[in-house]
Amino acid sequence: KEIEILIQEAQKAGEENLTENSTVAAVKKAEEALSAVTKDVQALVNNSAELETLKTSIADAKNKELAANGIITIKESIPYDAVVIINDADENTAKTLEEILSADKKAELKNAFTLEKYKIAADGSIENWDTELTAVLQCKEDIGEKQVYILQKTDVFNKTKEVASTTNYLQAVVEGQNVTFKMDQDGAYAFGVAAVASTDNNNQNDNNQNSNGTSGTTSGTTGGTSTTGTVATGS
Repeated sequence: KEIEILIQEAQKAGEENLTENSTVAAVKKAEEALSAVTKDVQALVNNSAELETLKTSIADAKNKELAANGIITIKESIPYDAVVIINDADENTAKTLEEILSADKKAELKNAFTLEKYKIAADGSIENWDTELTAVLQCKEDIGEKQVYILQKTDVFNKTKEVASTTNYLQAVVEGQNVTFKMDQDGAYAFGVAAVASTDNNNQNDNNQNSNGTSGTTSGTTGGTSTTGTVATGS
């Protein structure tokens, strides 16, 4: 009966706000209580199927919200107990990313956004979610003759509460007007483009970038799908 009551409380929370963190916590609390008993006892819980239905409803609603963010598309479906927040970068962050792209790659900033992801525990606390997400950014212009860069900037607070920032250039695959890349860290991301250098300059750049990454127009296979486009990696 105690487990049935926990499920009922989770259902009530879902009726009030399906995707609220407190609703997820109530579901996880009921789920953990159900998992802690034997299968024979689980069979006696009359509303256990309703708990699974609620989990599915939460996941569906969260994925629908994520798909409507208007900035990037996430290929994976996120679970009911996960939170993914994607927002446009604020003015100061976008300016910083723009300056880094210009200084490093002589690239023009086209888009800047932030990513935050975590999971909700049964007690309502936030837990680190160590996962990789596949992002697809749709360009509004022709980038077939340009070099594409995805800049990742993360901020880490040390013991003295000072911020240490790290930047990294991610591998990006261009197919038509779509740019696909992987994200595994919370932080700020920037999409930039630069004119492709002449052949002589490309050869020189390739020689200089052997230890840091590669750049150029390549074709290959990603995730089982043949792709052709501009690929950029670096540090």
